[in-house]
Amino acid sequence: MRFTINRDELIKGLTLVGKAIPPKAELPILSNIKFSMTEKGLEIVGSDNNMTIKTTIPFMVGDKEIIRNHQEGETLVQAKIVTEVVRHLEEETCTFELIDNTILKIEDSKSNFKLNSIRAEEYPQIDLSMSGATLAMKAGDLLNLVESTAFAASNKETRPILTAVNIELAEGVVAATATDTARLARKKIEVESEEKFIANIPAKKLQDIVHSFEGAEQVTIAISDKKAVFAFGNTVISTRLTNGDYPNTKSII
Repeated sequence: MRFTINRDELIKGLTLVGKAIPPKAELPILSNIKFSMTEKGLEIVGSDNNMTIKTTIPFMVGDKEIIRNHQEGETLVQAKIVTEVVRHLEEETCTFELIDNTILKIEDSKSNFKLNSIRAEEYPQIDLSMSGATLAMKAGDLLNLVESTAFAASNKETRPILTAVNIELAEGVVAATATDTARLARKKIEVESEEKFIANIPAKKLQDIVHSFEGAEQVTIAISDKKAVFAFGNTVISTRLTNGDYPNTKSII
């Protein structure tokens, strides 16, 4: 694997996937970022086993070249270390080169770093497929929906279901509901869809997701039995759903 990339675009990607990597990962392998140089561009993946973020940095953005001199390959590198290294580089571009599948060399014209790396095959297989019921809507509408309700979700893990936002789609209306039993917030938005689904999505994860939309106009949501997947721009984010039946709050408002 080898490539030369625009530093600012790389920092954006690292910052985004870093939201999914906890300070102390339950599985040590998940403290790494997965880099994959493909025919589509540079794929970067971060996960905590509950939320996974994959973003692709393309070769070109408009007329601007972002990646050049690339050779395909993949590897794993400690997320915190590689992010700090890239932030300390001073040039507009930097070069990554994987040596013997064990060393990742990162350099620009002024600096040179060598980081230990791990074979990408050791990273868990993560399903980011858009399966189940799907809904396409404006990213701004979903952001508004979440910001209007997620604040009312509980912060206490004693009742996990109340730490989630209940999102229901039926008859062309998507409704979000959150409550901690002391307060209740609900918002509805009309959409063009004949699909139906009900999902309990962790409020904190949902807020992280919608605040990652930056510049995206459209988002596609796929809801299956165990996960919700959000696709926008060059990014896909998956989060596990919260198990259990959400309290019946429809008669309260």
